[in-house]
This record gives sequence, structure tokens and C-alpha cells, in this order.
Amino acid sequence: MQFLDIFFNVLFHPSQEFRVIAIGPVPRDRLLAYGLVLVLVTSALGVVYSPMVFSTDGLMLKLMLAATSGTIYWLFTAALIAMTAYVFGERGRPQTLLILTAYATLPWLFLPVAMLFRDSLWGFGHTISIFASLGIWLWSAILFLMALKFTYNLTLDRLLLAATVPLLMAFLGLSWVGGFIFNLIQFLS
Repeated sequence: MQFLDIFFNVLFHPSQEFRVIAIGPVPRDRLLAYGLVLVLVTSALGVVYSPMVFSTDGLMLKLMLAATSGTIYWLFTAALIAMTAYVFGERGRPQTLLILTAYATLPWLFLPVAMLFRDSLWGFGHTISIFASLGIWLWSAILFLMALKFTYNLTLDRLLLAATVPLLMAFLGLSWVGGFIFNLIQFLS
């Protein structure tokens, strides 16, 4: 499978492409290498178009740090999901999950196009770039959910639970930490 074929299929036929990768006999090492390159590039693009980058001083270092942190985040997310699946009785399937979640970052390659409008067309261009960025985020989130669906063969109700449980667990964790801090303050007062 060539990268441009995968690129086209993920953009226009993501269900079909993800299904082929998840269940088909495909060269996983090459797909994983393509995925790694995609994660590195999309992570670095976040630095190039970040409003927090005010100058080009140390731009190469910032690009390398962004690419490294993006790759670590990608690996950590896939490992966490694979471990959770293993705990609940599923096969972890980390390699398939890594490949499909890497391809879920593909829409972020269009961020430069969205940012072209930011400084043009007066205030309307800024609005277009905001909505385009939100659309890119939503598109990537949907592809991520599709990656989960095809990796673990999830039904729609299980997929929606898989999407909401991390948010609920984050809320629970924050409330536990908040309760601990509140009790500590009460104890020390």
C-alpha cells in the first residue's frame, strides 16, 4: 500500500480503509512507519501555526520538541487504550490501534490552508479560520472514534461509551483531588 493511496482513502473512504487495515492482511510495519511520519508532521505543524510562537528563534528546537511530544502522546494514548481493552477482556491490538489513530491525525495536515484565511478578508477571514480549525478538530475526532470502532469491533453504543468515559473519569479524578485538598485544608486549619 502506497502512502498516497492511504491518504486518499482515509480522506474519502475512511470506513473502508480502516476496515481493511484492521482486518486485512496488510504490511503493518510500513503502515506504522507512515503513521509515525504523519504524527511527526502534524505535531510539528501545530508549532508553525501556533499563536504562541512569536519569532523564529529556536524554531528547529520547537519543531523537534513538538514532534517528540506529539509522538509520546500518540504512543501513550494507544498504550492506555490497549491496556484498558486488555483489562476488560479484549485483545490489546496496539499495532492496529497505533496505525489507525495515526491516520486519524490526517485532517491536521489541512491546518495551513485554514490558517491562510486568518489574516485575510478582514474579520471574516479570522472567523473562517476558526470554524475551519474546529472542523478539522471534529473530523480528526470522528476518525479517532472510527479507529477505536474498527480496532475493537465496537458497536455504536459501546463506541459512545468509550468516547464519554474518559471525560467522566477526568471529572471523577478532579473531584477526588479536590476533595483531598479540601480535607487537607480542613485538617491543617
